[in-house]
Amino acid sequence: MRISCPLWIPDNFIDDSMVQGLGRFKVFQITSTFTPPKTGKYLCLCIGAGGGGGAGAGAPATSTYYGQGGGGGQAGEIAFWVLDFTAGVDVTVTVGAGGAGGLGVAGAAGAAGTAGGATYIGTSIYAEGGAGGYGGSFTAIAHAEFSRGNCGFGYGGGTGGAPVTAAGAGAAGISVAGYMGSGGGGGSGALGDGVTAYAGGLGGAGANGICIIWW
Repeated sequence: MRISCPLWIPDNFIDDSMVQGLGRFKVFQITSTFTPPKTGKYLCLCIGAGGGGGAGAGAPATSTYYGQGGGGGQAGEIAFWVLDFTAGVDVTVTVGAGGAGGLGVAGAAGAAGTAGGATYIGTSIYAEGGAGGYGGSFTAIAHAEFSRGNCGFGYGGGTGGAPVTAAGAGAAGISVAGYMGSGGGGGSGALGDGVTAYAGGLGGAGANGICIIWW
């Protein structure tokens, strides 16, 4: 079953005897190899990495307005699978890396965040990584609400950069520590003073994915 996409049900369902037998598990936070200790069915959870937050827009030197905040990165997909493994036959578990936050530059639109990587079991079982957040564009409207980046989509999304209250560079968005697959927060936009070009805030990085296998 995959969550954050249309619901998908695997062909091989969990039966009562399997549920009662669950008690051992292995957690993968980095890419490594799983050696099944027995032949049979395993319950697998995959979470793709979160996308990086977009950067806020930088204010041009001639502006006294706010740059728009960057969008938050999307959280990674969550997928449950019931798989048949053979004892002693190694399986590669690839854990997706979080996407990088977009870079804020002076006097220009912010860069988009990069997408998070997918988490795989083998080569065909996977949970997709989240998309990167959009970069903020410069908007000649003097309203503070344009200065804050949106939070990441999905549970555990990063917090946007703090609103700018005085002329200067935008604040960086953050990620939520401890929540695998969360999206990074968008950076806030810069506020111009009509003299100096200020950079938009850096987007927060997305969190890495994770894989857990029970038997």
